[in-house]
Amino acid sequence: MDNRDVDSMLSRNEIPIVDIAHMGPVTTPIRPWLQKAADQLNKSLSNKGLVFIVNHGITEEKLQAVYSTMDKFCSLPDEHKSLYSLNPPDDNQGYIPPNCRLNIETKQKEARHSYSIQNFARKIPEQELPGFQEIVSTLAYEFCRLARLILQIVAVGLDLNPNIFLNAHLKMLKEDNSTTFRMIYYPPLGQNIEPGVTRCREQTDYGTFTLFAQDSEGGLEVQRSGGMWCKVGHLPGAILVNTGDLLEQWTSGKYLALKHRVTVPEHYKTRTRARHSIAFFVHPDDSTVIDPLTFIKSKPVLEMELPKHHLALVTTYHHWQRRLKKSYA
Repeated sequence: MDNRDVDSMLSRNEIPIVDIAHMGPVTTPIRPWLQKAADQLNKSLSNKGLVFIVNHGITEEKLQAVYSTMDKFCSLPDEHKSLYSLNPPDDNQGYIPPNCRLNIETKQKEARHSYSIQNFARKIPEQELPGFQEIVSTLAYEFCRLARLILQIVAVGLDLNPNIFLNAHLKMLKEDNSTTFRMIYYPPLGQNIEPGVTRCREQTDYGTFTLFAQDSEGGLEVQRSGGMWCKVGHLPGAILVNTGDLLEQWTSGKYLALKHRVTVPEHYKTRTRARHSIAFFVHPDDSTVIDPLTFIKSKPVLEMELPKHHLALVTTYHHWQRRLKKSYA
C-alpha cells in the first residue's frame, strides 16, 4: 500500500510543517527566522501538540547508516545481545528484545527491538560491531543539535528569553541527564498475530519533547480529544516533534502531551515490511526543578482540573524515576 493512500492527519493537512532551513547556527540563530519558526511552533504545539520539522540538517544517509547498524546488532546471537540488556529502573541504557516489555496495566507485548543510549561513555557493543559508536553517536549528536535549536524556538514562541529552556538542558547525552537516543527496529509480522501484540503501547513521553524519525508509514497514531485515535502519516525527510509531560507541566497546560502508540498495521503488505525509527527523548538536567510558568497559561485552570503531577514541584530526576517504575514494575 502506498503511503500517499493512507488516510492520516498528514494526508488531511492536519499537522503543521515548519521549515527551519534559514535558521543559521544553533549558537546564534538568525532572529527574524527564529521568530517566524517560533510563532509557527507555538501555534502548532498549542493547537495540535505535534509538528513536522523540515530542512533540519539531519541527512538521510546518517539515518540509514544507523538503521543498518541496528539491523546488524539485532542479527547478533542472543548471548551477545543479552550482554547489553537494559536494566530499569536503575539504568535505562541498553537493549530490549521483542515481546519482553509488558505494560503492567494491559499486559501488551511490544513486537520490536529497541536499543537506548543516554551516555556514550557507558557500555556499548563496539567490540561486536566495530564502528558502532562513531556511526550512532554522529547521528545522536545531530539530534542533540536540533533539540537545542528547538528549545530556543519554543522559548521565543512563549515570549521568553531564548536560553531559558536551553540552560536547563546543558547535559544532554551526559551524566545527570536522562535524554535518550533510541533506535527501534520493527520486524515483519505475518498473518497470524498473537492476541495482545502491539508495536508500542499507548503512552505520553516523560520529558520535554521527543524528536521522531521513521523510514516509512507503519502505525504511529496519536489520541485526539474525545479519545479518538488518528494515524499520523509519514512525511519523508521530516522530523516529528511531540510534546512531553514536562513541557506540559512547564507551560501550565498550554502545550499538552499527546498519548501516542504504534499499532500493528492492518494492511498485510505494510505489516510484513520491516520498519525502523529513531526517537530522541529530550529531558532537562536531573537537578532541574519543573516550576510551572503560570504567567503563560492559555486559559484559567482550576487546581482540581490538573493532573496530580501538576500540583507539586518536582525535579526532573524524581519525575523520571517515578515514570520508569510505573512502566517497568
